[in-house]
Amino acid sequence: MLLLEPVVHIEIHVPDSYVSDITGSPSSKRARIHGTDTPDGGELLIKAQVPLAEIADFQTELRSLTGGKGRCTIELSHDNKVPPGTHRTLIERIDRAPKRTDASLHLAERRQDTHVKHAFYQPQERKQRDQQRARDKDHASIERTTT
Repeated sequence: MLLLEPVVHIEIHVPDSYVSDITGSPSSKRARIHGTDTPDGGELLIKAQVPLAEIADFQTELRSLTGGKGRCTIELSHDNKVPPGTHRTLIERIDRAPKRTDASLHLAERRQDTHVKHAFYQPQERKQRDQQRARDKDHASIERTTT
């Protein structure tokens, strides 16, 4: 089974004073560093490609390492074949996952439909119900005053 993972192009901007703190971070995330540059005095730009799964919390880590002074931009680049070790782990997880029968899939779809109904339709239904109650209340008060 061929598994692909999204790879992103990342540009990391850090002040020169934090270079030693940040240089190991992209490498530890299976990143391929394409180069560094110093576009502005006092700032380093690191360009790299890294699997998206490896940098899910990178913004937080970058802020922590640079005292909030580092920033990065992330842009989808392409898909790559998953490395053999990760591939094996994912396949084992898939094989260990409980198998779903047609009946359990149907039940899951029904639950999802119910969730969607509650998430999207309930506020509208509630609004209509509240408007109807307000009209009924107005009619009841008008009837009381006329009798």
